[in-house]
Amino acid sequence: MNSSANAQSAVDPCHIDRETRDQLLAVVGADSVRGFVEQFLSEYAEVLPVVREHFANRDGEAAAQAAHKVAGSAAVLGGAGLRALLISFEMAARAGEFEEAEVLLRQIEDVRTKIGPFMMAGLD
Repeated sequence: MNSSANAQSAVDPCHIDRETRDQLLAVVGADSVRGFVEQFLSEYAEVLPVVREHFANRDGEAAAQAAHKVAGSAAVLGGAGLRALLISFEMAARAGEFEEAEVLLRQIEDVRTKIGPFMMAGLD
């Protein structure tokens, strides 16, 4: 793995940036944030098979573009760790570093089943 992937892998992919999250809560309220998170989780589940398909075809640019769609949303919702993981995947896929990108993609797929409770924490 290159140094950027090593640096990114040190970040917990389920890490939530509380400051970003608190700012969003202050502006739109918990009900809206809950709705945004639900929408994000749905989009995340829909985009991953597209990313995987492009990646399986070794189309690194298309895989990176598909992953980028959820990276921005993750950042807005405070999903800093997930965003970092997605950005690392984007860079590796675009660079044609398919071994590294495969490891990152497996982590991204694994996080999908875990991130929801972290993003929903404190919205009750």
